[in-house]
Amino acid sequence: MSVLDVGDNKIRKIENVDKLVNLTEFHAAKNKLTVIEGLDKLSELYLIAVQANFIQEISGVDKLANLEELYMQQN
Repeated sequence: MSVLDVGDNKIRKIENVDKLVNLTEFHAAKNKLTVIEGLDKLSELYLIAVQANFIQEISGVDKLANLEELYMQQN
């Protein structure tokens, strides 16, 4: 799997995303997320779209060398 799109689902927590080592795009906009964790092991990830959530903390993005786009509006 290279693209994960779980947008607009009222999700409060996402677990085990670190197991998706081939992930290039992570879309989780319009949910109820407060924390994003486990992304630091996803070295292929170049896009994170988590706008319109309740995110207070996002960790590991500083370790993503291929990250080009980060969308976090309305958090």
